[in-house]
Amino acid sequence: VAAGLLVLAAVVWDLRPEPTVEHPFAGSDLVAGTSLAEADLRWRAVPRGLLPEVEPHGVLVVDVAKDEALLRSHRTDVAIPAGWWVVEVEVPPGVVVGNPVRVAVTNTGALEATLVEGVVVRGSAGGLGGSPGAVAVPEAASALVAAAARGNQLVVLAGS
Repeated sequence: VAAGLLVLAAVVWDLRPEPTVEHPFAGSDLVAGTSLAEADLRWRAVPRGLLPEVEPHGVLVVDVAKDEALLRSHRTDVAIPAGWWVVEVEVPPGVVVGNPVRVAVTNTGALEATLVEGVVVRGSAGGLGGSPGAVAVPEAASALVAAAARGNQLVVLAGS
């Protein structure tokens, strides 16, 4: 009888529902630079621990497809100046969100690089080399910086 009760308890334990939490997902295709609002998100139950907790506000630093889970790396709390655009770039070690930077574009054909002011909206993961990040730049320079980033012809400069 005791063995039967033990087996029954094990079955009940295995069949219990997994604890869930509500997590934000994109309600439509969202583009980098979008200031997140409640109307942009759909909340879904996911198993606890499956996705890291994320604040459902801020500004997107990457495009997020409809029905994609919102992650910490998708957003920033840095206010991107009006009319500025976010470009994914490699940022130097130790550069954190909110740091002002200069982006040196080297593909202009000139002897000197073109310097563009920017602000880091997704910082470095640390370590010895640079790591993927994102920098907001003025609209007037956004196409130049994006083309240089695609051609790996730019460097992010950080002061101290």
